[in-house]
Amino acid sequence: DESKTAVVKSSPAEIAGIKAGDIIISVDNIEINNEHDLGTTIQSYHPGDTITVKFLRSGAILSADIKLGELK
Repeated sequence: DESKTAVVKSSPAEIAGIKAGDIIISVDNIEINNEHDLGTTIQSYHPGDTITVKFLRSGAILSADIKLGELK
């Protein structure tokens, strides 16, 4: 549901090119099935780590390397 997706302005995800409506399907080859999976997976990393995120946009699978920042 696109109305429930958002990308924080100026966040590492936005800087890497992820947009509202993109569907994240994996983080470092760990399958993501829902928001809970994403949160749990991201929590296992630390600020400064770089992760590879695969996501679906308009039927195409794309990939972005994202350097994680600190929560503010």
